[in-house]
Amino acid sequence: MKLPIYTYSDEKNLKLLETRGISFEDIITILDTKGCLAVIDHPNLNIRKKNTDVKLDLEEQEIEDNLPDTWEQLPFSANQAEELAFAKQAAANYLRKGAKINIRLTQHDIEGLKRIATREGLPYQTLISSILHKYVTHYLER
Repeated sequence: MKLPIYTYSDEKNLKLLETRGISFEDIITILDTKGCLAVIDHPNLNIRKKNTDVKLDLEEQEIEDNLPDTWEQLPFSANQAEELAFAKQAAANYLRKGAKINIRLTQHDIEGLKRIATREGLPYQTLISSILHKYVTHYLER
């Protein structure tokens, strides 16, 4: 099965990281390497029915287009209980920020980061952390 290529906006990714503590990069990595952990029925029985009243943006439409027609077509982990425990521990480790660093930046760079963070609705330290995380996980190129 060919893995789809996902695109998403940095703005939505930062919002997801800020509100849920996980990024699109993390979700894609888990889905691409581990597959689906479990299928949970959605309370809306017509979840796969196309809703013509809702206008999807390009990112949302790409996600919709890449979804399989049935849940049975999703890749599943062979050992769901073990994978679920692994994912829970990974999430707990991910949310634990144990290291503090001191860094010297120019005033110009700090002001630029603060402007971007304000525009994105984030504290600037969170923005810096997100940028560093993207760089380390190869989602931010030079």
